[in-house]
Amino acid sequence: MNNAAAPDPDPQAVSPSQRRDSPTRRRAILPAKIFLPALFLLLVVGFVLLARSGETMRQYRIMYTPLVVGGAAGLFLVWALLLSGFRARVRLGIALFYVLLIALAASSLRIVDVKGDLIPVFAFRWSTPRQIETVRPDTPASDELKDAAADYPRFGGPSGDFTLDSPALSRDWPADGPRLLWRIEMGPAWSAFAVAGHRAVTQEQQRDSKNERVVCYDLFTGDELWSHEDVARYGTTIAGVGPRATPTIHNDRVFTVGATGVMNCLDLNTGDVVWSKSILTDHGQKTPEWGYASSPLIVDDTVVVPVGGKDQALVAYDVETGEKRWSAGDDEASYSSPMLATIDGVRQIVILNHHSVAGHDPTTGAMLWQHSWPATRYSAARSRNPKVTQPIVWPDGRVFLTSSYGVGCALLQVTRDGDAWATSVEWDNLNLKSKFSNVVTHGGFVYGLDDGDLTCLNLEDGEWEWRDGYYGHGQIILVNDLLLIQAEEPGDIALVEASPDDYTEVARFAPLSDKTWNHATLAGRLLIVRNAVEAACFVLPVSE
Repeated sequence: MNNAAAPDPDPQAVSPSQRRDSPTRRRAILPAKIFLPALFLLLVVGFVLLARSGETMRQYRIMYTPLVVGGAAGLFLVWALLLSGFRARVRLGIALFYVLLIALAASSLRIVDVKGDLIPVFAFRWSTPRQIETVRPDTPASDELKDAAADYPRFGGPSGDFTLDSPALSRDWPADGPRLLWRIEMGPAWSAFAVAGHRAVTQEQQRDSKNERVVCYDLFTGDELWSHEDVARYGTTIAGVGPRATPTIHNDRVFTVGATGVMNCLDLNTGDVVWSKSILTDHGQKTPEWGYASSPLIVDDTVVVPVGGKDQALVAYDVETGEKRWSAGDDEASYSSPMLATIDGVRQIVILNHHSVAGHDPTTGAMLWQHSWPATRYSAARSRNPKVTQPIVWPDGRVFLTSSYGVGCALLQVTRDGDAWATSVEWDNLNLKSKFSNVVTHGGFVYGLDDGDLTCLNLEDGEWEWRDGYYGHGQIILVNDLLLIQAEEPGDIALVEASPDDYTEVARFAPLSDKTWNHATLAGRLLIVRNAVEAACFVLPVSE
């Protein structure tokens, strides 16, 4: 046997295909193919973590994540097809996988809703809406039940600040929740109920139509008493469909403003039109990006609404005729509602506009004071974002403001020297960023939802006492020393102690089963909750 080593093959005699497929070349290429995607994946994870850790607002953190991941998926596809050196059949397989994945998602899924943090909610295209089981009381309302009711005639309740002195709610609720009085299906809207006597009035979009409805229901049965319709429709995937503003009941009249600015004065007993107008088109304004959301304010014999624009930030109309009485202010309108307050003994209308907060004389509309907000230290993009949350105003001139989109909160001091007014900033920070939830005050502390987390702030310095309990972008009513909180999802109602010492939730039940941005209405012991799908009325237990 010849044990001599075989001579090395002549490199010129090896074919190009053999050189490309040689084990040595494959061992050299494989680490490079693995290293680049691994490095790319680490960079993507790093960018996601950096974006989420460096941003104070939950909504932006959530938005950055899919943007980075989606961009990474696109870049990976470009690398795989053009730069990876994969064989043709591998590149074709990757391309087909992307195409099939996108086609499958587009053909089977649809976006049916968007949460307050801009998280899309998907459903199969063949799924059907949830059916609402109607519930009615078996017997007529008793005198005891009628005595348990009280008026809640407007946005924010009787005082307009979401604060009630009664009833004395029990902290001990039944295991299955308070007693259900009635439940009915509703058309989509973010309006709340206003209550006077046995009438509960709200707004809704008639399903699958172009008509907005103002509807009056019986408080004790949920039966429809009357309705009024206008040809108007607002709706987007992000903002939802239907009216936003809550009706205002004054004497025997109902004042409403729809999402496109149709303003009605209706008879409370019959729903007949007393007068009607389009407050936006009459003043050369367009429907706001998120729909008109400001609830009307009654001051003496006028009804006041924000419109926006030169000399029409606020406009007042005669309650009986609808004729314009005055207009004032030059700022753009935002999404908060005008409120009546007294500062240093002077009664005035306070309104949070798009770029400022201002106080107006309720008789003439003359501007008493104005403060630019948010401050110029915020980026132009963020400062132009919507302002929704109602200010809190104290008689000593303190004004608390809060907004989301990274703006935060501030405590202003409004002062008067004769006829001259001035404003100054006591403090401002990012400790409370309320998007479209309201806030309340109790005992020198402010309670609100900081991008969904329940937060207690000390008014002296704006610092946290605590921050705990996630309720999403829900709503709050202060009832004595209890916070009645309507959670965003799935519409739970919770009772929380209004105490700076600690966060303590004492009761909770689930009256609804869908996203709820609507304000709850507490008419005495009768709690009316609603969202874009259903409405229900419960009898809350009270303490002895």
